[in-house]
Amino acid sequence: MVQNPPRPNTYMPFGNGVHSCPGSELAKLEVLVLLHHLTLSYSLGDACSQLAIVKSICLQPLNLSF
Repeated sequence: MVQNPPRPNTYMPFGNGVHSCPGSELAKLEVLVLLHHLTLSYSLGDACSQLAIVKSICLQPLNLSF
């Protein structure tokens, strides 16, 4: 597979190749830890039990407001 080299003045926050920033791996780890904590602190519930539907020409939620 052939990759095109970046154009001049391309923003690369952690560099590229052999001279890349060692902090890039730390940044990836921090994002993974953040996503882990976000997924642990939220839970998905059943929203269908709280949904009431009005029967008309088109079905729409009862408490829908624009």
